Amino acid sequence: MTYILHQNQSVTEFGANKQLTLSKWLHWDYNAEDIHNIPRELLTDIGLPVSEAAQRFLDATNDKDCMVYSDAPNFESFWLGRLLHTANALFETGAIQVTYVLELLETRQQKREMSRIMGSQDRPHDALDDCRMILAAYEQARDTDYAPDVED
Repeated sequence: MTYILHQNQSVTEFGANKQLTLSKWLHWDYNAEDIHNIPRELLTDIGLPVSEAAQRFLDATNDKDCMVYSDAPNFESFWLGRLLHTANALFETGAIQVTYVLELLETRQQKREMSRIMGSQDRPHDALDDCRMILAAYEQARDTDYAPDVED
């Protein structure tokens, strides 16, 4: 599922072993099994109830200054919306905004560098590993010394 990697490097997990139980979660199909390499039976056996996973996310993001970043914000927003809807979680529409991670960077050169780094990464499609690799790409691009962009 999804992890939140905080600026202080602590991690909030909201999905035991990154899985949800299938009661109410009807979105796990053969494609999802192949992408995540997690069979339905494993979700049923050791996953969290959808409502608990949703609550963990809401608890981890309850600070009004919390920002959620992703390398695929539209995709992430879609699945977070499904999770919260399925769990009947009460949340303010638009309160959870997922922003493209490149928006954290100040210059076009840094954004290009982060894109290059992420494009060269061999990510295993594991939420926590993905999160750590994206953070490493961000930190490397951020710390690259570029001149500020000049407006035309």
